[in-house]
Amino acid sequence: MEITHQQLGYEIYNSCKPKLEKLLVAYNQGDKHLKNYKVYQREDIDDQEVIIAFMWAIFDLLNMNPKYEKTTRFIFGAYVSDQEFSKNEADEEMRRLEKKFIEYKDLFRKEGKTDYNYLPVAMKMTEYITGGMVNLYFSTALVVSLQEFALMWGKLLKDTVIID
Repeated sequence: MEITHQQLGYEIYNSCKPKLEKLLVAYNQGDKHLKNYKVYQREDIDDQEVIIAFMWAIFDLLNMNPKYEKTTRFIFGAYVSDQEFSKNEADEEMRRLEKKFIEYKDLFRKEGKTDYNYLPVAMKMTEYITGGMVNLYFSTALVVSLQEFALMWGKLLKDTVIID
């Protein structure tokens, strides 16, 4: 498949958004008989943080190959446009995302080793997504979703030719 950086960036960004519903369904189908089981509703979840989590997963994948540098800028552009940030807000959000992505990357690649099970980074993401509550079961559902997402895009990118 041939695609421009802009088209790829917008496609990737748009694929980050519907993951929230799937994530809630996966989590809420868990064992409700567990002690302290919390059922999450839409209002318990910070949608923007879910999008950021999936954006990080794809940024991490794309940053392994310099040919996707332009694509990452278009992903961020799609995010800014979708979230309706002003120019000043967009600059501030870029700095916030950079800090968050570094934090996630450091958790994902502790001591120079990549932790492909995503659990350490998913625990931190869960904290942001749920407003401070860490929940192992929600984090596990997030791990599965992040792994599926990264694998899906990894396979798609293998067959993609970027045209400038």
